[in-house]
Amino acid sequence: MLAIAQRRFKIWSYTALFFLCLQFVMFARLTWWDYSWDVIEPFTYFTNVVQTAIAAYVFYLFKKEEYSNELGRNIYVKRKFKKLARYHNLDEQRYQELKAKVEEIEKLNVLFEAEARKNEEEHNENRNETPNQSPQTN
Repeated sequence: MLAIAQRRFKIWSYTALFFLCLQFVMFARLTWWDYSWDVIEPFTYFTNVVQTAIAAYVFYLFKKEEYSNELGRNIYVKRKFKKLARYHNLDEQRYQELKAKVEEIEKLNVLFEAEARKNEEEHNENRNETPNQSPQTN
């Protein structure tokens, strides 16, 4: 379900990109075919500044935090995940407990692998330090 939420965020991101490209095409058409840059420049500046300011202010009003792309993505994915979890009757608290246990096990695994590498290096050093004594034959 987390993958579905992340995929939905990508869809929204690509939709926003599409509308920005559409806006660019519209301004390009107005600039190079209908009018000139001298006429269109104030409109492009005003449009971009106002839509950015409004979006940032609306985000601040709802979340009381400054907007960043990572924060926006995390908020969207969490909200979509909770909605999908309710839809599929997933016990979210149990899911979070299991997720915490998996993270703990992964940390222990990293520590175990580091210790194993350390022991293997020590073993190889001890092996290289002892001279290779082969039995002498006469």
